[in-house]
Amino acid sequence: YGQNGPMRDRAGHDINYLSMSGIMSYTGDRRTGPTSSGIQIADLTAGSYNLVVGVLAALHHLHRTGEGQYVDVAMLDGSIALNVLAGAELLRNDHVARRETELLNGGSLYGFYRTRDGEYLSAGGLEAKFLLDFLKALGREDLAEPGDTMHSMKNKAEARAAVAEVVAQKTLDEWREIFARYDACVEPVLDIKAMSEHPQTRERKMIVEVSDNRGGHVRQIACPIRFSITQPQYRHAGRPGGAETGDILREIGFSQDEIGALSDEKAVGDSTVQE
Repeated sequence: YGQNGPMRDRAGHDINYLSMSGIMSYTGDRRTGPTSSGIQIADLTAGSYNLVVGVLAALHHLHRTGEGQYVDVAMLDGSIALNVLAGAELLRNDHVARRETELLNGGSLYGFYRTRDGEYLSAGGLEAKFLLDFLKALGREDLAEPGDTMHSMKNKAEARAAVAEVVAQKTLDEWREIFARYDACVEPVLDIKAMSEHPQTRERKMIVEVSDNRGGHVRQIACPIRFSITQPQYRHAGRPGGAETGDILREIGFSQDEIGALSDEKAVGDSTVQE
């Protein structure tokens, strides 16, 4: 919660920061309430990434002025800043976003649709040209007027129900084949395994093999940042617990015999302390 304020010493987790930020008040279903996210949005996006930006900015300041500074990054602050659209509407028009009333949270055709085999399509064609192709693929061009966007449609609720009914008539693979002919911002909801095997993931080399320092390799998710010159180096995938115990004990003055005795007594680590 940051270095000051009445909550500065209070414990919290990702779900708490998102709840306090207002985001969860307009995320989810009107009938069942907020929806938990499968990832740590506040921890990663509002915390770690903001800290990286803050540290880099402080380093830039240091290089220009020679002056260092403390970087205070709070996960609640970062979560509040994620309210880009809803926050602007509140501060400008005093409009309070609610679940399934906004452009991106179920109040338009933007969203997820269940297929006949229980899988899901994601539809993100906000702009007129994408919306038109989306409805063409569904055979329901009648749902929108010329020039309509997902935001400007007058019959959003009725259209959403009609789209859901059409999507439910075919399997995910059937829809993938159909939408391969349209650039409509429609893609399947992949599980984590399907993601790792997708041609786009492979072409971007987002799954890498990293040495486990024991003669083998483990697969890991790659660094998502690409540079034209400097490339990420994947040197190791971590070491077993206690791998550095022997080095540390030697550094602080223990002899190898003493280290061996400590290991035999199970006072420290395991066999990794032996030379």
